[in-house]
Amino acid sequence: RHRLHSEEEKDIYAWWDTRTRVMLFSTKGYPLPPTGPDTDRAIANALVGALGAVLADTDYHEKGNRHCPLYYNAERLYERLIERLKFDPDCRRHLKKAAPDDVPALDTLLGLFHSAPKA
Repeated sequence: RHRLHSEEEKDIYAWWDTRTRVMLFSTKGYPLPPTGPDTDRAIANALVGALGAVLADTDYHEKGNRHCPLYYNAERLYERLIERLKFDPDCRRHLKKAAPDDVPALDTLLGLFHSAPKA
C-alpha cells in the first residue's frame, strides 16, 4: 500500500535488516496485478537482489549493468523490476567468493518465471 523508505533512501522496493531474518517488499506505484507472470518476476527479481546483497555483504550498484539484480533501480523503472536479470561479472565473482553454494539457486530463481509470456 505504501512505498518503502528509509532515512537514507526513498522509494525503494526491497528492504532488509542484516541483524534479522526479515525482508520487506513493496510494489506501490507499479502497475502489478495481484497475481500473474509479471508479479512472479517482480517478486523473484527483488528477492534475488536482496538475498544477493545480504549473502555477499554488499550494496546495490548505481553504475554498470542495469540488468543485474544488484543494480539500484533509482528511477524505479517498471521494466527493470520485471525483466530477466542476470548477475554482471563483478557481482557474480563477488557472490561466488562469499556464498558459492547459493549462486546456482539465485540463478534458478532469476530464470523461473521467464518462460511465461509477459502480461
